Amino acid sequence: RSQRSERNALKMLRFVLFLGLITFALASECPLFTYEEEGSTPDKWGDLCPEYALCKTGRGQSPINIVTRNADALDFCIDFAYGAAQNATLVRNEHTIQVVSNTGPIKVDEDDNGTKDAFNLVQFHFHHPSEHTLNGQAFDLEDHYVHRDAAGNLAVVGYFIEASSTSCSFLEELEANLPDVIDETTMIPVLHVLTPFGDEFFH
Repeated sequence: RSQRSERNALKMLRFVLFLGLITFALASECPLFTYEEEGSTPDKWGDLCPEYALCKTGRGQSPINIVTRNADALDFCIDFAYGAAQNATLVRNEHTIQVVSNTGPIKVDEDDNGTKDAFNLVQFHFHHPSEHTLNGQAFDLEDHYVHRDAAGNLAVVGYFIEASSTSCSFLEELEANLPDVIDETTMIPVLHVLTPFGDEFFH
């Protein structure tokens, strides 16, 4: 399908989170967190177990409500250089659908010499409903593209997706290859990753 068709299929509002090297550990005895089930929704995550305490006491934790009047507009350009991913691995776990991908990089933060840092896409995953909100509004789906540079630093590009009656070949291909069993994986020989688009960025 044409790029115009893809644009009509998804109404996207994007935000960008640039993160340093992230490490985290979740104890096995911690209960599963959810987005809708009573008692384990985002406002309760910090009470589920001690390892999740920052969700209650932290000042920049997830989930984040992006308030456009207070958010910093992105002051540099992001160049997306995604291509077709070869032998992408589709994983279904208890929390999300994740695709391990080897497609192209994004390039960001141009320095005085005109050089941009390159972050290669290593995986992307989905949240339903959206993990974050925009001016208090949740969206049907949220996609996180996780990138890593040569030094191990991460750059996460996230965008919101609204449901539409128009088909989208990217999502259709993922649905067609979705494993039936949790923790099962499938291989997609060639996956044309949808490149984020739009003109609303926040970080």
